[in-house]
Amino acid sequence: MPMLATSGSRLPVPTMPRSPPAAGMADYVDALYAHHHGGEAAPAERARAVAAMQRGHEDKVLAPLLDYLGSRNDARILGSKEVGAGAGRVPTVALHTVRPAEGLPFRLPTMA
Repeated sequence: MPMLATSGSRLPVPTMPRSPPAAGMADYVDALYAHHHGGEAAPAERARAVAAMQRGHEDKVLAPLLDYLGSRNDARILGSKEVGAGAGRVPTVALHTVRPAEGLPFRLPTMA
C-alpha cells in the first residue's frame, strides 16, 4: 500500500478500489480517522473529525503566509486576513500584486 508522510509519521494511503470515486474518498477518510483517532465512530462522526483536523492544519499553514503577505506593500490580500472557523474564510488566498502574478510563487522565498 502507498504511504503518505505526515509530521514525521507514515500513513497508509488506500489505493483506489474498483468502485466509484466516492467510495475511495470514504476509504481515505476512514484511514485518516483510524490513524489519528482510532476507535469506533459513525461515518458522519469520522468525516467531521477528519474535516476538522484538515481545516486545523490548513489554518496552521495559512497563518504565516497571511502574516507575511500582510506585511508587504506590494501585495494586497483580497478578503479576510484572519484564519479559523470564525473568520469566515476558506483556506485559499487571493491577491492583488504590483508585479505580474506569473512566477510569483517562485519569487516568494526571495522577497523577504
